Amino acid sequence: MFETLERAHRPALLDYCRAIGGYATMRRALSKADTASLHQRIVIGRFFSHVGEFAAAKEALLQAKPEAAASENPADLGQVCTLIAENEIRYWDSLRNWGSPGALKDLMECSRTAVDIFRRELERCDRMSTRVEYAQALSRWANGCFKISCVINMVMAYSFLSKADEAIQEVEDLFKGCPPSKVLGRAVLVRGVSKLVLGHNRQRYRLPHRDILVEAAHLLMRAEEILVHAAGEVNEGSIYTHGNLSELYLHDVGHVPLALLHNTKSCLVGLKLWGPEHPNVERKLREFAAILGAVGFGSHVDAVLAGDLQALEEMLRVFTSQEQLLQIDLREWEREEDAAALDYASRRWAPEAPHMDPELVEVCAQNRLARTEKNPLLAGWTHCNVTQEFSASPCKDPLLSFMLLGQSRI
Repeated sequence: MFETLERAHRPALLDYCRAIGGYATMRRALSKADTASLHQRIVIGRFFSHVGEFAAAKEALLQAKPEAAASENPADLGQVCTLIAENEIRYWDSLRNWGSPGALKDLMECSRTAVDIFRRELERCDRMSTRVEYAQALSRWANGCFKISCVINMVMAYSFLSKADEAIQEVEDLFKGCPPSKVLGRAVLVRGVSKLVLGHNRQRYRLPHRDILVEAAHLLMRAEEILVHAAGEVNEGSIYTHGNLSELYLHDVGHVPLALLHNTKSCLVGLKLWGPEHPNVERKLREFAAILGAVGFGSHVDAVLAGDLQALEEMLRVFTSQEQLLQIDLREWEREEDAAALDYASRRWAPEAPHMDPELVEVCAQNRLARTEKNPLLAGWTHCNVTQEFSASPCKDPLLSFMLLGQSRI
């Protein structure tokens, strides 16, 4: 069994798990196995994390940690700590509800330990394998930094986001001049998400932010290009490049067609990689179904929630066939940033009362009134009203009708 876990490619392992009755069946079988060796516990922990059995993965890796700490090879502890950090990232990405820095304690402590270990190993002997281990540890640390910045005050958040950016820059320096690699692609992805968090922090306080969000979009696109070149279209990182791009296009840029396109791609990658029962994929499916349901396309919700691969492939075909609707100049969107855009931020996130600037409040009120007079959508129309208008159009494909709706930005 351990030879299978070690040697088989991940897709073959996942197919094997499903064939014997699911991930839970494999977990029970492995839990009963004699796992006296450190290596076996590492193999089991890594596998459990991949298939979404996060509690079992953490238990196996925590059991391996004391033995790894006592090992003559420091890299053993570094590897275990990197895997614990990676498991924590997957766990919190499946929930997205960490509410305090304390919830991320294991992620931060283990990633920091791994960074320190592999930095010393790299200083001792510069091997490519050590560079990869060090880069993976840096990426986990940076991921934890941007996650913490989501639940602390703005000043402290800037400090952690700077640490994340510095860590990823170090990864880029390590692989400068090297061919595209999965470890580099994942690092650039983390950098892109960190920029998203920074942009949203500035937006929350009604500060200029679109330049940072555009930079984030370009980083996410670059990460996707690297990942596809290095690992093919179906890889774990691409779930999140597409997922974050979809959120940016929907909530920030207001470009519905691109948001739906990237949501569809995110779900398809997850389904092909892990299947609909994996907690991270299940979350992506629920999020996409909620978006479709909210805009009045309930007929597609059940197929998405069920992880219907054929239905999602058809949706992707519809979206990609309308190339003219998928065009947008992000630099132009960036240049449009003005008081009206900052007014939108003030409505998206309510400002803290003690820090309200009376003059700014007055300007925002005037801008809101002016925009309402010019734009019927802001004068009381809702998504439902707009959807009903396009539902009555002669277009036979409801998804294509919604694509037409996307020609107007939210």
